[in-house]
Amino acid sequence: MLVGLAAGTGVGLAEAKPIVLSPLQERGTVLAHPVLPLSFRGRWSVDARDCRTAPIEDTQVWVTSNSVNYYETNGHAVRVVIENSRRLVVTLKSENEGTTFQAKKELSLSSDLSTLTIRDEDDTGKTTFHRCRPERGPSSDRR
Repeated sequence: MLVGLAAGTGVGLAEAKPIVLSPLQERGTVLAHPVLPLSFRGRWSVDARDCRTAPIEDTQVWVTSNSVNYYETNGHAVRVVIENSRRLVVTLKSENEGTTFQAKKELSLSSDLSTLTIRDEDDTGKTTFHRCRPERGPSSDRR
């Protein structure tokens, strides 16, 4: 079961099929509380080799339960529409260098969940990121 999907949808990761929509149409399950599903969360990098650099560089994005954060832009989720287990549209209240604005983005996962593609609302561009492995700290080595 995928965290964040509405109960009773019957959509599992193995059954998910991409849906092609015109620029960011919303046709899905709108979550009452905007939460990004667990499968989308984590640190992502344009180049997988950059995952070894210090946390969040300008080629990386960090997705949490309620935000999408870039190097100099932090976006708090105000609306999440789940299209299927691998695709969602999120509306973000974003801040960059003191300026606040709203942005809508489509987030799509590859079938093996190893890459995340983010497409902008105005369809001016899309970027594909590779999933970074979680960093292991001293406490994660304990049994």
